[in-house]
Amino acid sequence: VIGDWAEKLTFQLLEKIEGSSNHTHRAAIGETPGWDIDYIDNSGKLNRVEVKGTEAAAFCNIEITANELNAAKKHGDSYSLYLLARCMSKAPIYQIITNPAKQIDEGEWGIEPTAFRLSF
Repeated sequence: VIGDWAEKLTFQLLEKIEGSSNHTHRAAIGETPGWDIDYIDNSGKLNRVEVKGTEAAAFCNIEITANELNAAKKHGDSYSLYLLARCMSKAPIYQIITNPAKQIDEGEWGIEPTAFRLSF
């Protein structure tokens, strides 16, 4: 519920960017390309947005899927994280992080596997 709420708010924010177009909420239509929303900016570039939400006032960490990590690495500056805190409140706050893979590659962020899938 929190994630859906965060994605809907982010989609509304992105639609208000002057000159942007072709906004598509991939997660809402069941697509999982490694991001939740994409849109064309006023320069004609396709931007990909992964949304993370929490009811807390801030994030200590986030979890991303292998698919999201691969997409972030592949798309670099055209891939952003939108971190929404205080979700479900009247005063949500957000932070935009462009090219999160760069933060990992340059050692500014740590990354570690936290789960493994067992297939039968």
